Amino acid sequence: MNSIKEVIKNEGVAGLYKGLPTALIGGIPAAFLYFGAYEFWKKNTLEVEYLKNHSFIAYLSGGMFAETVACILFVPTDVLKERLQVQSKLRTYKYSSDLNALAQIFKNEGFRGLYKAYPATVFSFGPFSAFYFMFYEQLKGMVVKNDADTYLQKVKESTHVKIGFFQSMFCSMIAGAGASLITNPLDLVKLRLQVQRGSSSSGKNVSEFVYKHMLDGLIQVVKKEGLLALWNGSFARMC
Repeated sequence: MNSIKEVIKNEGVAGLYKGLPTALIGGIPAAFLYFGAYEFWKKNTLEVEYLKNHSFIAYLSGGMFAETVACILFVPTDVLKERLQVQSKLRTYKYSSDLNALAQIFKNEGFRGLYKAYPATVFSFGPFSAFYFMFYEQLKGMVVKNDADTYLQKVKESTHVKIGFFQSMFCSMIAGAGASLITNPLDLVKLRLQVQRGSSSSGKNVSEFVYKHMLDGLIQVVKKEGLLALWNGSFARMC
């Protein structure tokens, strides 16, 4: 709440919505790309004989593929949105508009400036998408007939399977909670790396975390805080 009050005080209510046009313009097509890529992968992989009987592999890899493809749009959109949101606070960037930010990044940092965070983003969100779709598809099958095998047979025969809105919402909630729990260690370290980068960008080295990369962060958390520390905040994330 203090952060919201500070933004309104210094930048007005409009300051709360900086980067929104970019998020909408890039986020909506990225979402279409995300689900389209998943459905494309699922349809084609389930035609492979081995994967017909091991469909969870198709769903896992499909989620990872969907994230990898969608991040082509998600990542640059995120870079623009975040820089527009923090420029008044950090005084590091001076952009007059979304298009001006895009032009300046290309001019000063090149194409790489928009995709610097691509590998880290895919590595962070890819596993979540992989587990989410695997859990969701299996739960959906159980809801349809209380028999996942029957559902999988329908998928193999390209029979469209329908479930109700509330059933779909229930499956999605459970799948999201399960995926969040499993991937919490990655999300924890990702957030700490973001805090670390934000601290160094502001010129004040106030971050208590000094991680070289994701793997280094995971190792350091286990060494200094114990294995269970990797699941700090998991309950809030699942909710």
